[in-house]
This record gives sequence, structure tokens and C-alpha cells, in this order.
Amino acid sequence: MKHSLLVAALLSGSCGSSSASVDASATIDTAPACTGGVQTVADPVDAPYGMALSATDVYWTTAVLDGAKTVTKSPRTTAAPQIVASTALDIGAVVTDRAGQPYWIEAAASDVGGGTIKTSNNGVVTTLFTVAPGAWLDSFGIAVDDTAVYWLIHNTDTFVDQVFAGAKNGTGQPRSLGTMALPFATNVRRAQAATDGYYWGYGSGNILRVPLNGGATTTVVNEADGIGDFTVADTGIYYIVRDTGGSVKRVTPTPTPPQTLAANIGARFAIAVQGTTIAVSTSDNRILTLPIAGGPPTLVTATGVTTAGALALDGDYLFWGNTATRTAGGAVRRACIP
Repeated sequence: MKHSLLVAALLSGSCGSSSASVDASATIDTAPACTGGVQTVADPVDAPYGMALSATDVYWTTAVLDGAKTVTKSPRTTAAPQIVASTALDIGAVVTDRAGQPYWIEAAASDVGGGTIKTSNNGVVTTLFTVAPGAWLDSFGIAVDDTAVYWLIHNTDTFVDQVFAGAKNGTGQPRSLGTMALPFATNVRRAQAATDGYYWGYGSGNILRVPLNGGATTTVVNEADGIGDFTVADTGIYYIVRDTGGSVKRVTPTPTPPQTLAANIGARFAIAVQGTTIAVSTSDNRILTLPIAGGPPTLVTATGVTTAGALALDGDYLFWGNTATRTAGGAVRRACIP
């Protein structure tokens, strides 16, 4: 597998259908008028994905199946995209640290393995660590915190995942945090570093955690219906269940039994959490928010949304990327959070 099955499905549109009807009116309150309405950051662009924010810019990756993969940025308020990095290797996600500096992985195909962990500082791209060919370096497994950058490799012979951490400036030797044996080998959906561990999750329904100082790996979510996306916040792990209605659930890192925050809202592709707000994108091309404690969702917009595979919140604006080709609606947009 050279690129994410989810990305392939997003580009083909096969993830955009659901076998169940979604209640698009009775449980959704129309958002009040928002100054500026829906604003375009970049249009058209090829399949924006893996979105992250700095104080001044929005970053995204280019989820194309063939051709160059890129990390691109644009000022939040002007349509001026600039390519930060371009490669024939796979780039899955881009993440930013507290200072807004971006990090990403450039990975070889799974049958080759290896690749590099990179960053950009003031326009200068630097290779922090290199992974030798062999084990499959996952381009979606990138995460960062105040002290370290994290990545994940799959051993496709033994179906064992291994998580590594390295200094953010690229010095020293990477350290192994832990391993997990799984009955399959496939791309992760997302990875994230939190105060209690590195989290990674699969579309098949598993979200895993390993402590940042190393140790035993724990399964914190196991959803038979699979997950569309997840994110970790101080109050728990929030995720989309790919059940027939499109639900949003939460567990705490203990873990506890999942709590359903909203059911049958069509949640499908992407989720983001900040403060008391959860944002999700849906299978029928809407962007919704809902309270972090659960409850009826609010419609942010159904305009300018096409298979939104990426979301980001900054407290004032909600950004999304339409993970589609240029001709099918690929764009980066934002709107005020209701």
C-alpha cells in the first residue's frame, strides 16, 4: 500500500455515501450569521489533507495518489499558497508545535520502507531523522510536543508497530517507546502526542496509547464499526464512529466505556476539538459543531464543503480542507465558529 486507504476513498468519493438516512434538520440548529461567512483560503488545490495551524498560517498536505506530494501553507487571511516541501514519497499529515513550526514525514512505499522526519524553520527545510529502508515508516504517524517529535513504523512481516521519539532539533539517537502486535498492517488514521502518551489510531476501530517515557501499549478504543477520525484533548479522546448514522463518542484515557455525545448526525471524515467545542465533517458535506459535553449539533455551513477530510480550530475560525481533486472541488476554506 503506497498511500492511505482513507485518502483513496475520499478522492474516489466512496466514503461519501452512507447506508442510513441522516437527520439534517430536526436535531440541527442553523448557526447565527457570522461576520465574513465562508471564506476561501486556497481554491482550487489538489486534495488538501492533514491540516495544521500556526499563528499566521494554515498548513496542509496534498493527498494525491500519483505525482508529487507536498506540504503547502497559506496565510490565514489571503489566498497565497506556498509549497514548503515537495517529494515523490508519501506525505500523510503535517503537524505544528506550540510555536507553529511544522513537522512531517516523507516515507517510501510500504514494500520499500524507510524515509525521513522533517521540519521547516523560516523557510529552511531540515531532515531531523532518517529511517533506513526495511520497516514501513507511516507518513500519518507524525506527532510533536514541546520536547520531542514522534513517529511510527510497521513491521509488515510480524504485524508489529513500533513507536519512536527523537529530539525536536534532530540531535541524539531516537528512542523506542514501545510496540504493539496487531492482526493487520495498514496506515494509521492520525497520531497525536498528549501529556500522558503518544496516541495512534486506525480506521478499523483501534486507538492505542504508549507512555511518552516508554512502556506498555494500551488499547483505549476498540470500535467494531471503525473510526473516521479522532483527537485527544484534556477531557478525553474524541472520535467519529463509522456506524450507519455517524456518531461522535468520547472515552477518558483510563479508559472508560465510550460515551455517545451525538448520534445519527452523519459524522464521517474529520474531527477537531478546542475548548468547549467539537467540530466534525459529515458524509453529506456539512460542517457541524457540538458542545464538548454532548448535545444537538449546530450547522456551521453546508456551502463550499466537498468531502472535508481535514479540520482545524483556532478559537475564532474553523478551517477545513476539501479532500478532492482540483476539478472536483479541492479547496481550503474557513468560517467563524458559531
